[in-house]
Amino acid sequence: MPVGVAVTMAGVVILRQVTVGRATAIATDTRDLFTSALRGDGQAVAAVSRRRGKNLPDADAVGAAQEGYGAAYGPKLSELAQSANGAALITEMKRLAAVARNRYVFGAEGPNAYDCSGLVWRAIRNLGLYDGSRFTTSTFPAVASAFASRVAVGAVGDVVLWSGHMGVKTGPDRLYSALNSRVGIVTTTITGTQSGEPSYWRLSSAPAVHTQN
Repeated sequence: MPVGVAVTMAGVVILRQVTVGRATAIATDTRDLFTSALRGDGQAVAAVSRRRGKNLPDADAVGAAQEGYGAAYGPKLSELAQSANGAALITEMKRLAAVARNRYVFGAEGPNAYDCSGLVWRAIRNLGLYDGSRFTTSTFPAVASAFASRVAVGAVGDVVLWSGHMGVKTGPDRLYSALNSRVGIVTTTITGTQSGEPSYWRLSSAPAVHTQN
């Protein structure tokens, strides 16, 4: 390995390890990284690159948690919602979507298909938080005060609302919603789903009464 390349790699390693909370392990990590690179062991190089300090989660854990698969790494993001009903909303929306086979139909409110507001409305109704008439993205703010409050910063389990679309926040920049007839009910990014800034609505923390529908 050329000296210049080795020096550059060492500098990158040192900077990275300080950033991820492993300043005290720079010597060990640098040795392991260079040894793995010289052996041509790409998997070992990747493993060293994923190391984090004790105060930071492992990169694999972060990625798994963002997707909601926390069994091997701790709580799922749905369990980290700001209210118990926020976690319940995620679970119920996904249950309803599974029954409907993720099918989207404009104006539908279940059980065989949903549009964006129909899915949120049905889930909130099933949780026993709201028993009023069917809301849409335009009428949601007017009725939401009965079971939710608007918040400045969205958290997992909050309803995400634009003028023409809505869903539930399931992770960092993650939205679960009935999107359209082409892709159905899916997880997308919040920033890439609709133009403009959405509003966030946090469900009340009162116990939810679940009724099958």
